[in-house]
Amino acid sequence: MRHQRTRAPRASILLLVLGLGATALLSYQAIGAVRSQRATVSRLLEDYSSVAAWSYTRHAGERIAALLEHLLHPAHPPADVSGRPLTAEMLLLGHKHPEPGCPGGFATGVQGALRFALGGGPLDTAGVMSGGAAAEWLRAGLAAHARAVFKAEWNSALAVLPGNGGAVLVAYTWRRSGGDTVIYAIPLPERGIRAVLDSTFRASPLLPPAVTRGADNAGLLAIEVRAGGAPLLASAPAPGARAVGQTLPARWGALGIRIATVEGSGAQLVIGGLPRSNLPLLLALLALTLGLLLVATSQLRRAHALGRLRGDFVAGVSHELRTPLALQRLALDTLLLDRAADPAVRRRTVEDMSRETTRLTGLVENLLRFGAPANGPGRAMAPVDVGEEAGAVVEEFRALLGSRATLLRTAVEPGVVVAADRSAFRRVLHNLLDNAAKYGPEAQTVTVRLEVRDGRAILAVEDEGPGIPPAERRRVWEPFERGDQAEASETAGSGIGLAVVRDIVEGHGGSAWIEDAPGGGAVVCVALPLGEHVP
Repeated sequence: MRHQRTRAPRASILLLVLGLGATALLSYQAIGAVRSQRATVSRLLEDYSSVAAWSYTRHAGERIAALLEHLLHPAHPPADVSGRPLTAEMLLLGHKHPEPGCPGGFATGVQGALRFALGGGPLDTAGVMSGGAAAEWLRAGLAAHARAVFKAEWNSALAVLPGNGGAVLVAYTWRRSGGDTVIYAIPLPERGIRAVLDSTFRASPLLPPAVTRGADNAGLLAIEVRAGGAPLLASAPAPGARAVGQTLPARWGALGIRIATVEGSGAQLVIGGLPRSNLPLLLALLALTLGLLLVATSQLRRAHALGRLRGDFVAGVSHELRTPLALQRLALDTLLLDRAADPAVRRRTVEDMSRETTRLTGLVENLLRFGAPANGPGRAMAPVDVGEEAGAVVEEFRALLGSRATLLRTAVEPGVVVAADRSAFRRVLHNLLDNAAKYGPEAQTVTVRLEVRDGRAILAVEDEGPGIPPAERRRVWEPFERGDQAEASETAGSGIGLAVVRDIVEGHGGSAWIEDAPGGGAVVCVALPLGEHVP
C-alpha cells in the first residue's frame, strides 16, 4: 500500500510536469510565430523604404535637372542677342529677374559666376567671384570634375567639391569655342539646394496612395541627404540603422540618400496593422501554469505525507491495542484453564485484566474524541477542583504502571477551581501522564505540579526523559506527529495524544506549551482560566 501511495504522487507530478512542458512548448511556438510575423513586417517596411528611396532619387534628379536648366539657360545659346560671346557677368545677369515659378527660389541666392577654358587661359568671374585663391580653387576642382565625369550628351551637371568647411555645390555647363571647351559655372548656396531637396521630399509622392492612405511623407518616412559625406538635409527623426540607401547619378552630384520608415508608422503602412504581441499573455500563462504546478506538487506531497502519517497511525494504534488485548487473553486463559489456584494469583490476574481494560478504554476514548467533529468542551461543564481531580487521576494512573518502576509525585493543593468538562479534563491529564511514562526511562520520577498565575490554573507534568527539542515543540501538537526521538524508539504510539490535549484545552479557552525540565526531560504545561462560572 505504501509503495502504491509513493508511486501515485510521482505519476501525478510527472503528468503536471508534462503539462508544463507542453505549455512551455506552445508558448515557445507562439512566440516564434510572433517573431516570424514581425520579421516579415520588418522586411516589408524595408521594401517600402527601398521604394521610397528609389522614387525620391528619381524626383530629386528631375528637380535638380530643372534647376540647373533654369540657372544655366543663358549659356545654352551660342551667343547673346548682340552676337558677343557669353561672359561670366552675362551669365550672372541672365537670372537676376527670373520668371515666376523659379525652382527653389534661387534668384536671390546666387551671388557669383565664373567662366574658363579647359585648355587654359584667363579666368572670367562675376559677382562675389572676383578672382583670387577661392576662384582658382573652384577652377581646378571643376576642371578635374569635368574631365572625369562630364559627358558630351549632358547639357549641365552638378559638381560636389570637398572643402575645409564642408562640401561646395557648383552647377556648370560647357560650350565648344575656338577648338577648346569653355566651362560656365555658378556656385550654389547650400540653403537653396536644401530647399529643393526638402520640397521634393514633402511634395513628391514617394509611396503609392493605397499604402500611405493620405498621410504625408514626413509622417511616415525619415530622410537624410549627404553631399560628399557632409550632411545636407536631415529630417526629424533621423533614419535608423535599417535605412535604405540610394545615390543620385554622378550628373547630379552623386548625392547620398538614406530613407527609412518612422518608428510607429508600420501600423499605417501594413495592411491590417502590426501584429499584436501576445508575449505578456503567454508569459503570464506560463507563470500561472508553473504556479499551479507548484501548488499541485505541494498538495500532492502533503497528501502523500498525510497518507504516510495515517499509515503510521494505524500501525501504532494496532500495536497499542494488540498489547493489552494479548495480556487480557493471557489472563483469561489462565482463569479458564484454572491455572491460578492460589487466590492471590487469581486476584493479581484479575487486577491485570482490569488495568489493561482501563488502558484500552483510554485509548478508545482518545480515538473517539479525536474523530469527533469538534474536540472542544463537552456538554457536562461544571466547576472542577483541579487539585482534587489531578490527585485522583494520578492515583488511577499509578495502578496502570504495572511493572514499570516509574515514581509518580504530585505537588498539588485542592481549592483551585476551573469551569471544565470533568471527563475531558481527566483525559488531558491522563494523556500527559501516559506520554511521560511511555517515553521516559526506567525508574524515572514523573512530577505533577499545580500553580496559579495571572488568573489561570497552570498544570505541569514533568518527566526525566530525553526531552523535546525546541524545533519540534510546535509540530508534536499536530495530529499523527511524533518527535524524532519518539519515532526512533521502539515505543509504539498513535500520535494523537497531544493533539487531543491541545484541542480540549483550547476548547476550554486555555493554552498548552512545552518547556525544558531543570534536570533534563520535558515539562508539558496546560493553562485553564480560573472561575466557577459555567459558560
